[in-house]
Amino acid sequence: MRKALVTFYQTKYGFLDAALPRFRRYASRIGAEMVEVNMDGSRNVFMDKFFHVAGLPYDRCIVLDVDMLLRDDAPDLFGIVPTDSVGMYDEGSAFHHSVGSDLKQIEMRHEVYCHLIDYCGFDPSPVSGAFSFDRPLRYYNMGVVVYNREAMNLHGSIPQELVGRLYEYKGWTCAEQTLYSYLILRSGIKAFHLPVCFNQMPCNRCADYLKTSYVSHYAGLGEAKEYEMVRDDLIWKGEGL
Repeated sequence: MRKALVTFYQTKYGFLDAALPRFRRYASRIGAEMVEVNMDGSRNVFMDKFFHVAGLPYDRCIVLDVDMLLRDDAPDLFGIVPTDSVGMYDEGSAFHHSVGSDLKQIEMRHEVYCHLIDYCGFDPSPVSGAFSFDRPLRYYNMGVVVYNREAMNLHGSIPQELVGRLYEYKGWTCAEQTLYSYLILRSGIKAFHLPVCFNQMPCNRCADYLKTSYVSHYAGLGEAKEYEMVRDDLIWKGEGL
């Protein structure tokens, strides 16, 4: 079985020396090929990444956003996620189950679903209806994805006439993960929900996130991203992690 750890990057990022060596060590430790895809010159990094996944020549792969740190004692995700499932962090459900339930975050994600569904002409039923603790809104974060072949092929299921329109889409910046979340729900592919320790972000991190994360994800930090990643990399190195 061919396995890989894949990440997409641009050379302008100032945090690559913090992130990539950690990815390479992890790939070596779990027996996976390390694949680093240079996206310099991409006209739409998010959509180029989305469609690139379908052509990856592997049976299973872990795709990581490059704006994250992976602790050196992180367990093998291939051993955690069943082979018949795609593994992702379900941030939609997490907001439902948070203390007090963060309705603003839930409503925002439902709104971006509806906007993209209308734009693409998709069937809205997979994300329609009332959502509650017992029936949360499923919305998956693509910062960490553990794929099997079926889940990779889902990236290639978009009708060709829609591909160009997706590159021109002007909705929320995370259109690719909204699209993929919808495709998972529509297809019925099994989804294994990764615990938050594999994808702690500024929107869901706890005060001691460096002690409770195997993966610390710096999505949405803007100019502070490089500073925090370099700082936290040094903290973990100082602790032998």
